[in-house]
This record gives sequence, structure tokens and C-alpha cells, in this order.
Amino acid sequence: MAIDWTVRKNGGMNGNKPPSTSAPAVRMTCSVCGRVFLLDETNSPPFCSERCKMIDLNRWFGEEIGLPHEGGPSKGEAIDPDTAEPDRLS
Repeated sequence: MAIDWTVRKNGGMNGNKPPSTSAPAVRMTCSVCGRVFLLDETNSPPFCSERCKMIDLNRWFGEEIGLPHEGGPSKGEAIDPDTAEPDRLS
């Protein structure tokens, strides 16, 4: 007699419900489309779908969004290491 060890999507081994020791599902809101979804139901966390993941990536590439920048010396301005503040040298 063969044993079926397959795991099914909506259940545990052989279609049985997973044990109650599993962590509760984490609800998230997609930052692109606003859809509420369960984190364990997506293949593209922290987004609800691959489509939203690609939209966000395109926003980064197109420089619509980016990391904050405090500024630094303007182009062509030299920093004198003898007079510069220690945090500007790094």
C-alpha cells in the first residue's frame, strides 16, 4: 500500500487541516493598490501580487520614489579634511 505524502494548498498533509500550533495569519495592506491580503497567501511579499511588485519596482527605477537625502557638498565643492565636521568625512 502506497502512502500519499503530498501537501495540498488548502490543507496539511493529504488534505487534512494544518495543526493548530501554526501562527495566526498576518493581514497586510498592499502599498501599491491598497488591497488587504494575508501575508502567507502571496508569492510577492510585502505586495499582494507580482503585478504590484513590478509597479513598485518601476517607481524606484523611474525615480518617482527614493531614499531621503540630507544633502552634501554641491558639485565641485571640495571638503577640507582639516576644517570639516567629523560626520561629513565619512
